[in-house]
Amino acid sequence: MQYEILHIALGVVLLGLIIFHVACLVGSRGIVTRIDAGIHAFMSLVMAAMAFGVALPILPIFALLPSSAWWFVIRGTARTGSSMSGQTRQRVKSFYNAAMMTAAWVMVALPVIQKSGSSGPPLPHHHMHGRVGMPDTTGLPAPSDAPNWNLFYPLLGGLCLVAALVFAARSVQYCCRHTSLTRGAGTAPQQLSTTVAEMLGAGTMGLMFIFM
Repeated sequence: MQYEILHIALGVVLLGLIIFHVACLVGSRGIVTRIDAGIHAFMSLVMAAMAFGVALPILPIFALLPSSAWWFVIRGTARTGSSMSGQTRQRVKSFYNAAMMTAAWVMVALPVIQKSGSSGPPLPHHHMHGRVGMPDTTGLPAPSDAPNWNLFYPLLGGLCLVAALVFAARSVQYCCRHTSLTRGAGTAPQQLSTTVAEMLGAGTMGLMFIFM
């Protein structure tokens, strides 16, 4: 029961993030900023569907999430006209976003991997796995034709734990940044709301890697 409540809570937070990113998409003027917001809205939609147990077509997700990761990698390697410190912050944020897109792709792929390894033990997310929306795997190889991933399950469990810790640390960092911004004078409300959204996004990803 407690896991059902956690799923609902995560889903509600993700729905709020979808609304926030869509608002950023509509309200932004620059094309790059709009693409960034659209990507985050799409990722939040995928994660919300998993939290609420809604199955989504797997092939579009497998195509769009890696493409989004590459978009942020390109953003991180591109030069901007800002100062050196501003360029460093932008690159770190872009590479972090690329890692988040990759992590979201892995999270979607885990149920598919478990389905492929029909004789293997459950993945580390066994507490809530029954509630997670199983992606629609139409068009993918049948389990008998897919490789056996059983030997990789312990490694996947370790990677999930590392990912959860990284996102938890990032969420704490955003929380500290938000506290610092609220104490300062003249901070723009949009900057505060963006920091809150980033904090919730990182925290949600961390919790999903632990419990889902």
